[in-house]
Amino acid sequence: MTPGFRQAAASLSLVCAIACFPVTSFAQTGWPRSTPPPASSSYDYGTPASPELARTIALVGTAIPIGAGAVTWAVQGKTSATSWVLIYFGSVEGPALGYHYAGFHRAAREGESLRSLIALGTLLVAVDRDTDRGFEAVMLGGAVLNTGLAMYDVIRLPDRMGASQSGARLELHPALVAGRIVPAATLRF
Repeated sequence: MTPGFRQAAASLSLVCAIACFPVTSFAQTGWPRSTPPPASSSYDYGTPASPELARTIALVGTAIPIGAGAVTWAVQGKTSATSWVLIYFGSVEGPALGYHYAGFHRAAREGESLRSLIALGTLLVAVDRDTDRGFEAVMLGGAVLNTGLAMYDVIRLPDRMGASQSGARLELHPALVAGRIVPAATLRF
């Protein structure tokens, strides 16, 4: 394995560790995870956050680093630590920018932690490969998976915002009671 790939592995693991750090202190247990209401800061100025602007922020925050990583890869003709860090940074952190703007801080942390764990798992599997080609194949597979999850979060953001701002709603879900899964209903305001 070349020194460039070792540098990419170290840089990517640092990005993943930083993204996962706040989740450990704020993680909440329970299922299902409901859509949190917008933070009070989004109402301080009289109007709630715009769903279209939140999606645009998330999309730009995702697309620009991924695009820059792809361009770096294309210009150099091979992968480098810079290209992998940019691609994974965009897919891990990009959607969270829109969620933070919308006031969905817990949802942003949950998405970041899921995508960070996938990136870290991909890195651990990729470093174990004997050839550079095997390393690149695993890293590219993880990048495609993470980018797909990031785009799902970006597309879903306005719907989550609309659901949280619509007032009262009834949620039906399974619940664990005395070791058994039973139907449950929750009324949210």
